[in-house]
Amino acid sequence: GKKHWQTWSVRALFGREDEPCEYQVVGRDITERRLAEELLRQQTWNLKTINQLAIEFASLSKGDSVTALATKKLMELSGAAVTTFSVYNPTERTLQPTNLENAPGNPDIMIPARGKPPEDIKIPVSTGLFREIVSTIVGTIKIPPGAGNDQIPPFFNPGIRKQMGIDHFMGIAYVIEGELYGTSVLAIKHGQPEPSTDLLESFAHIVAISLRRDRAEATLHESEERLRSFIEQALEGVSIVDDEGHIIEWNAAQEKITGISRAEALGTCAWDLATRMIPDEHHREEIRSRMKESIELTIKSGKSTHPDPVYYRFLCPDGTIAIANQTVFVVKTSQGHMIGTLNQDVTEQMTANEKIKESESSYRGLFNTVRQAIYILDPEGKFIDVNEGAETMYGYAREEFLGKTPEFLSAPGKN
Repeated sequence: GKKHWQTWSVRALFGREDEPCEYQVVGRDITERRLAEELLRQQTWNLKTINQLAIEFASLSKGDSVTALATKKLMELSGAAVTTFSVYNPTERTLQPTNLENAPGNPDIMIPARGKPPEDIKIPVSTGLFREIVSTIVGTIKIPPGAGNDQIPPFFNPGIRKQMGIDHFMGIAYVIEGELYGTSVLAIKHGQPEPSTDLLESFAHIVAISLRRDRAEATLHESEERLRSFIEQALEGVSIVDDEGHIIEWNAAQEKITGISRAEALGTCAWDLATRMIPDEHHREEIRSRMKESIELTIKSGKSTHPDPVYYRFLCPDGTIAIANQTVFVVKTSQGHMIGTLNQDVTEQMTANEKIKESESSYRGLFNTVRQAIYILDPEGKFIDVNEGAETMYGYAREEFLGKTPEFLSAPGKN
């Protein structure tokens, strides 16, 4: 029943009268050569197809559906009656049908048996089923996942399979390094040759790479959203400078502390904005140069040259002077380093401290101008302060009084 290819050549032998007197017929079996040529043509076509597919999937724009393109291309490659795609959720350990392609002329009976929309269908994947799926990238399947709980399209039903002329099903697992990203099912009709396994395995690898990229981007986006939420809700002012020295983050608390809006800060060079905030206009250029050098060195080395924490005064847009406590940290990225700062407004606290120091200085001056001995005792009767009059009267330095009781002054000649 196998097909064979042969070539035949006929050679005529002529006699004395220049008439053919004999014929020689030579036949050769070229089946192996033809099969090799067919295989080479198929491999060349497969390679060209895979290269084109790789370009198409790599060129997908953000927001374009990998699963929709995969389902469509799988229909074109296989010639199947129906192709489906289900995405695997590793957290929930479920498969969720997302896409289905139905060949022209097929009845429109692709809705799951219970009439559920695809987004409501989640097929549980047990440990055993998971191992079964990832063990074979391309293969024939008898019962697809979800058949047990009636969550599959009805074309798997024997009656409808017969109506559609479906002979069997092939399954594809999109797997990379043991990680499952999704599955597809192909409905193969009677008499239809199965698509090349090598081609489908290469296709599965390309799609799996795209799905892995999508999953990584989704995870990154979620992480960025969580970080964004944290930064926005932080009570401390947060600013972040990218690897080129431009401000890329300036939260609401930082707006409140500095009086500079997020829109005004973003995109500005950190040293330019910091220079504008310096109260001393006469030394701004000199300080700007030092700031630029320090920031660029930190970005390059990944090590902060900034002492932590530090208090600094800055000029607000309304002309007032504010004080902040700043901590600098370095963030390592795939491109290099970024610089972040945490800032606390301590203007009121520092102003209060300065007033207390001024008050203490005034009190100390008044305290020491009195010639009589004055001392202050704590609840336990110990000295906590004495004036210069007491030092003169008793002959002890102030430090010698502190922590002692008046009894030590009862020595002869001292009281």
